[in-house]
Amino acid sequence: MPFLLFAITVALVDWWSVRTDRPNIESVAKPAVMVALIAAALTANTDPVAVKWLIIAGLIGGLVGDVALLPRFDRFLAGLGAFLVGHAFYVAAFLAAGVETAALVTGLCSAAALGLAFGRPIIGAVAESRLLVPVALYILTIGAMVVVGVGTRQPGFLIGAVLFALSDSLLGTDRFVTPRPDRRIIVHALYHSAQILFVAAIL
Repeated sequence: MPFLLFAITVALVDWWSVRTDRPNIESVAKPAVMVALIAAALTANTDPVAVKWLIIAGLIGGLVGDVALLPRFDRFLAGLGAFLVGHAFYVAAFLAAGVETAALVTGLCSAAALGLAFGRPIIGAVAESRLLVPVALYILTIGAMVVVGVGTRQPGFLIGAVLFALSDSLLGTDRFVTPRPDRRIIVHALYHSAQILFVAAIL
């Protein structure tokens, strides 16, 4: 629990750094949140134990993606790939935790709604570029995460998956459709809240 509380505290520092445009602080705080969450997850006593290690693998993917997407690096494809792998691990973790068929239908409807609202405009914006395939694959992967996250009916996984998808949807909208600098703090807040909920769920 101390590591989780530390992660929440550092997340608040990161949001402040984004809001006040302090990239030097952000470049430390954003990855530090993930390091603290990985440390917290390592202390979890989860049954089945595979869920714990799959969540940790997903967090590591997030950490790599965070570093790649920091403004000073801005390696979009590298970050996209890291997060895609992380989402795949989360999908496996949620499946290992157990899903219910009826809840999967709700998850499918949620993913479809997000896809129509955000995914379609993003795909339209990158349709003529080399980013079409990786972005489309990413959208499908995070959609799968929403489906199975909701399918678990576990509040931390369910809410976290939806928040993560919203974060990525806003990030993609900002990058490819209608850029708005003020969205960054919302993206960070939704993203960190999702990752914190995933870890809280296994603690």
